[in-house]
Amino acid sequence: MNYFSISRIISQIIFLSTHLMKAFFAHHKVDNPVNKRKKIKHRRDCAIIITHFRRLSMKKILILNGSFRKGNTDKTLVPVREALSEKETEIREFMIRDLIDTRCYGCALAITKGKEFCPTYETEKELLRQLEWCDALIIASPVYNGRETFIIKAMFDKFAFLVHRPRFFNKKAMVIVTRGNMFSAAIKYISKTLSQWGFHVTVKCGEPELPVLKNHLVPKTVQKIRNKTNRFYHSLDSAGKTPGIGDKLWFEVWKLNAEMGEKGNKTDFNYWKENGWFESDYYYDTRINPVSRLISSILRPVIKGQMKKTFKGY
Repeated sequence: MNYFSISRIISQIIFLSTHLMKAFFAHHKVDNPVNKRKKIKHRRDCAIIITHFRRLSMKKILILNGSFRKGNTDKTLVPVREALSEKETEIREFMIRDLIDTRCYGCALAITKGKEFCPTYETEKELLRQLEWCDALIIASPVYNGRETFIIKAMFDKFAFLVHRPRFFNKKAMVIVTRGNMFSAAIKYISKTLSQWGFHVTVKCGEPELPVLKNHLVPKTVQKIRNKTNRFYHSLDSAGKTPGIGDKLWFEVWKLNAEMGEKGNKTDFNYWKENGWFESDYYYDTRINPVSRLISSILRPVIKGQMKKTFKGY
């Protein structure tokens, strides 16, 4: 939990406590003729408390559409919006095309110094702010020639620093891919990248139907998407992902990368040091399977040796 999350919780507790005390004292002075007007204020304070408790319990959902136009993918998201609107949620939705500059200059400044040094940071800082804001992410993309759109790929390229310095471990994600029947490659790539950022991808959905050709989705498809959306919503309160052997090895690779960064990429090194990951078995407190722990400890020197051969400076 970062500083901003803690400060938000503290401020909300202070705010609610203040109104709760006001409502309590006003309630006990209602019978006094001098304080009749406080009866109205008492009700208002109670309403404020109820409203804020509802807001605190609401899940903040970010929907990102990776299409260049509002066509099949947008229509496929209609049942998603409908299902979420029936829950205690606050929804923000964006076309990714409006939040990024698809040009990448290959300068690697976002990785070596920080995203704020990227030449296109001013265009993309709002996307980063929305990712920080949300409790959960729903990302949707059509399939073009068997893969995700260039807009999705550009976003992942521009935010590659999040693979080096992941941060979204307390957030869930849902991946939706539309059009055609070649879903697996696109779903796998999007899910893998979001996992590398720290997201726990709990639901994946491939939808071959083309609603633009019919101007609507058939009821069976609508129900399928609504069911998956409901399953995703209910997963938001579930425990975080238990890492497998692949996750543990991935952690060790990037730990080695950050350790080597003491003489190179100081940004990675400092970030990992601040989070205490050099002394940790994983990014967050969780149970590591003994077999995974053993295999990763055996392979760690092998990985380190390979990295020294492959990358100059290691």
